[in-house]
Amino acid sequence: MLLAVKNIIFPTVNILYLSCHEVLEYDELRLLSSIDNLNIFSPGAYWDPERGCELRPPLDLHYPPEWKEKWKTITPTTEKPDHKYHLTEESVEPFDTVIVMHNWDWVFDNWEVIKNKRVIWRDIGQTCPPEEEANICRAKDLGVEIVRYWDGYAARDEYQGHNAIIPFGKFKDDFPEWTGGRQAVIGMCQSIEDRKDSCRFQCWDDSTSGMPRTMYGRSNDGLACWGGPVDYEQAIDAMVSNNAYWYGGTRPAPYTLALMEAMFVGIPIFTVRNPGWESAASGLVSDFGLCNNSKELRQRINSALTSDRSLMEMIAKDQRAKAVKKWDSAHVINLWKDFLGL
Repeated sequence: MLLAVKNIIFPTVNILYLSCHEVLEYDELRLLSSIDNLNIFSPGAYWDPERGCELRPPLDLHYPPEWKEKWKTITPTTEKPDHKYHLTEESVEPFDTVIVMHNWDWVFDNWEVIKNKRVIWRDIGQTCPPEEEANICRAKDLGVEIVRYWDGYAARDEYQGHNAIIPFGKFKDDFPEWTGGRQAVIGMCQSIEDRKDSCRFQCWDDSTSGMPRTMYGRSNDGLACWGGPVDYEQAIDAMVSNNAYWYGGTRPAPYTLALMEAMFVGIPIFTVRNPGWESAASGLVSDFGLCNNSKELRQRINSALTSDRSLMEMIAKDQRAKAVKKWDSAHVINLWKDFLGL
């Protein structure tokens, strides 16, 4: 589709975005919808963008109402009740590009319907190497383009390449600078005790027990230190006002959205290294905050809560600068524009 303005021809891209992660969906839709000559629709958490979702606010997306109406032609099955497994020719007709977040089945189950579109697989870091290798080989043979969010994957023996590396992005103006003041350590993780091996629950307990502490996130209600699920504004407020941020990661993802937000705010981040576990922490977290074990981590967090602020203020400033350089919306939008040809 083309848009003509003053005799100049601009391409217009209509994107169908199939998402499995509502917080990232908010970030990606917000970024992409700010690009001129790009229209985007998602039948995920932002099916009704003016309502938003539990963890993120509404979005001001504009697209023809008939785009949503076409999805009434989809009939999910008992085996796969999510309608994104069962696209129809009518539902995808308005779009020239389909972006699929993480779920390979949405590509393969719908291939006959989307094969004449530009199909992009959006990596979110949650696929382990053997599974990813098989799926990427199959997808590349079909002509699917691969967009990674971290360049560290290139070190894998199984690495299958990429068409682009586009990190997740945030709008820097969303994040006030860290002020601290509350002598406490916080963390943000969903179901940390149930996912203890992937999210380092024992490390959290060993390194923070006995301190003033709060763990935010869904499904942590069994924890005495649970702060409940928090929306965007509440999460940022907690990062701004507390003095230390404990980060355990989410295996196998190299880094998380919450880590990005903590860096944009500048709250001093503390974590342990990841031997045998792919992680970007060593390139993001300050040397002071990057620890060898839970004992050392506990000492560093305690220092952040009780010692002079000057070092913590230096860490905060460095984290903010690093976050803006790597992930600010202006930078990420330009990467998407180049990749999409806009």
